[in-house]
Amino acid sequence: MMLFYVAPTDLAALAGGGPGLVLPAGLPQAETLRLAGLVLWWAAPLPGNGIWLRRDGGPATVPDDLVPLDLPPAGMLAVVARDAGRLDEWGGWWRAQEQEPPRLIRADSAAEAWPDLAEALLAALAAASDRAATLQQAQVALRQDHEETRTALGALARQMAHRPPAAPRLVLSTEPGAEALAAQEGALRLRQPLGLRLEALTRIGLHLTGARQGFLRIRLIGAESDRVQGAWLVPLEGLAPGWLLLDLPAPLPALAEGALLALQAEGAEGLALSLDAGWTGAAGALRPEGVAAPGDRALALRAWTAEPGSRFTAPAHWRWDEPGLTLPAPGLPHALSESGWPLARALSGTVSLLGLGEEAPRALLRTPDDAPGLAVLQLPQLHTAGLGVLRLGAVLRQGKAAELALAAWVLPCEQNVASLEALAPRDAAGRCSGWRGFAADGSLQLALTLPVALGLHGQLVVALAARDGSPAPAGCAVELTELALLAAGEDGQLALRIAAARPLPPAPPPPPAAPAPLIAEPPAAELPAIASLEAVMLNQYYPPRGSNPYRHLDMTVMSLATGARRWPGVRLKLSVSGDGPRAEFRQGAGHPDAFLQWRPNGEDRFGAFLRLGPGELPAYLARPDTAPEDRLLLRTLLQVMPAATARAASAAGLPPDEMLGWLEAARALAAALPDETAEAAATRLGGVPAARHPAVEGSSLPAPPAAPPLPPAAAVPSPPSAPLPLAPPAPPPAPPPSPAPAPAPAPAAGPPAGVAGDAAAPRVEKLLLNQYFAGTGDYRHLDVTLLALTAGAAHWPLVRVKLGRTSRGETLEFRQSQGWPRPFTGWKPTGEDKFGAFARLGADNLAAYHAGLEPADRALLAALLAALPALMAEAGTAAGFDPAGIADWQAASRRLAGLLPG
Repeated sequence: MMLFYVAPTDLAALAGGGPGLVLPAGLPQAETLRLAGLVLWWAAPLPGNGIWLRRDGGPATVPDDLVPLDLPPAGMLAVVARDAGRLDEWGGWWRAQEQEPPRLIRADSAAEAWPDLAEALLAALAAASDRAATLQQAQVALRQDHEETRTALGALARQMAHRPPAAPRLVLSTEPGAEALAAQEGALRLRQPLGLRLEALTRIGLHLTGARQGFLRIRLIGAESDRVQGAWLVPLEGLAPGWLLLDLPAPLPALAEGALLALQAEGAEGLALSLDAGWTGAAGALRPEGVAAPGDRALALRAWTAEPGSRFTAPAHWRWDEPGLTLPAPGLPHALSESGWPLARALSGTVSLLGLGEEAPRALLRTPDDAPGLAVLQLPQLHTAGLGVLRLGAVLRQGKAAELALAAWVLPCEQNVASLEALAPRDAAGRCSGWRGFAADGSLQLALTLPVALGLHGQLVVALAARDGSPAPAGCAVELTELALLAAGEDGQLALRIAAARPLPPAPPPPPAAPAPLIAEPPAAELPAIASLEAVMLNQYYPPRGSNPYRHLDMTVMSLATGARRWPGVRLKLSVSGDGPRAEFRQGAGHPDAFLQWRPNGEDRFGAFLRLGPGELPAYLARPDTAPEDRLLLRTLLQVMPAATARAASAAGLPPDEMLGWLEAARALAAALPDETAEAAATRLGGVPAARHPAVEGSSLPAPPAAPPLPPAAAVPSPPSAPLPLAPPAPPPAPPPSPAPAPAPAPAAGPPAGVAGDAAAPRVEKLLLNQYFAGTGDYRHLDVTLLALTAGAAHWPLVRVKLGRTSRGETLEFRQSQGWPRPFTGWKPTGEDKFGAFARLGADNLAAYHAGLEPADRALLAALLAALPALMAEAGTAAGFDPAGIADWQAASRRLAGLLPG
């Protein structure tokens, strides 16, 4: 049996799979076989039965380090030998491995081998052609599969994008230290590994200590492939020191490679990036170019992730034109980035931001409560990201739909809107929707095409008024349920919008006093400082044990801020026991140093602590040895305490009824602040006035004292009862005739019992979709929680209900197990299953069940049934239903409402 050997230097070429030809040593006319792309191998005999496969052109001397070949080489075209017996041994080498041997040719010269070799070459060519055709067919099938998958993913993304964006999860957080990396002569180039994979990244944070002018280009790239996954161009002029948050349009898909930030600044005067307060290894250290930097330090960074498809936003400073990035899909709504909401302000009436825990905020506009007026919201910086259509959805929460209208203006950032006349678009960069009336159910949808000349950012103004633009009745309220941006569908327009981008001016100051002001009250000299936080990390939830009622939420509040003051992190423990709520602070490992002067009031086996309840807070703040900075810290923290508690309780997975108890405890601490702080209108719940937050409104705790009325304006008259201007060329639309208000689509039997007229029409501050279930049978349900259900003088803070449907009809279901609030004063179940007792009401028992309830519970059931049709529109939208599906669920709820006696 022959043994085969090869030189180590030729092993790679022999195993490479390329076409080769084996020739016996000394074959005449072998030079005629040296063809392009064909490698010749000489079979040189060795002592014994060995064969050395020597590459043509290689050294003829047998090397000392020959390597034995156990497997035959792949891709060999033919073997030529003078002896037929030797050919059988060559063929046996392949057959021993259960492989088909190459063409075996017996010849004494190259000329004699040519006919069989030409036949082998033609066969190889035909086989290659067949493989190419098969691969081409597979490529076509793969493209078809890819297109089907792309179309399906696009449809799924458009459906998921109609849901509110999910809150991102903080996965990386480092604290800025005292050192910073500054640009040299306005230039800075560096790379910074994140220590994370690209998968699911949705937001990046950098900490700036200074910036005056110039631009900072930031790219998020794959560390292994160097492919760009995100790109931002940030103008530095007017940028305040602190955290710069950069969102991606959607969370990145499953990309199994490391994340790397590449930063490049040109003409960046005064730019300085904070370094991490700690040390890092060489793999995580920053890599500057041309600038000296410590080899064991990294930038101060933060990163957030989210599930793919759970967030679609229009990020500020985003650049679609970066090579390698995917252009926005037409029809895919991108919600306004959360970074724009802190600048929102009311130019007339009041504006509140609704949202529980980390839920995306929604604006609630209210006209003045004591007199007719307007409700006007301004977002001074609307980042469009180059998208061409603004879509706005609204639901009327209080007022008559037939009498009210909504209008939206998109204007350049530099246009001042201090007066009524200033709202009119002045050039091609402005656009107005005109006054749009509400549907009979109080809903409204409008789409506004953004002018190309607007570029990448502008300002948004939304106003609620009467149908003709005049002041609306007192106490009207509308919730903006959707503010989203969509691609116009033309890539050329996106390029034009990017080319038309203008420098972003700083946020405008409050409108000054003017002869025709938009604000009914005299404008203040400056906006009040609003307490805010960036994130809350739950460290521990300690539940009650046995008969001991003590429980606590241990949390860290990240980036607590008010005005220009900021604390990177504050850790506290909110506890509740028989003595009431307490806020506890410590100093030590795991507790950031937040207090300027540490003045504890107790000690235990874990060390000194500062523990403050509603009774101790005023005295501690009034102590002369308490530093002003520490007073400000406590005031700011207590102002955001309900918002921080809501996030911590949500992270702990607490049900709504327990969350309400924690919010009441947080509000009790916030209400213990001295009067001047409570009267400053800065006690907010994630941006919402505490007294109006749906999760705590109507609780048994006393509300904070009301602020004193503003003095009347002597030099500034109230705005006249004139319509808001839409555009200079045309006057405002004439008011429509005054027919009787169109009745809401409801059963002919009239409103349910217990709800009399518009004065007692039920209202819901907020709806939360808990679940949409559709099983294999015909049963399906919508499980929702209503926050602040109100009908006349009656008020229910939390109501959870399940609307179930089968082919036999509809049912309402209530429970009183964990996670279900208890709004009924008397619980009367109708059945029981493995989950516990329930009250299930349908066509066979609803009227009788309603008649047997106490008066307060009858009013609750009637108010719920009256509000349910309108609420199904919001629940259906959250569940991703199309308009026909929403109408179907509304019809089912109306059939249930019609079961009550008239």
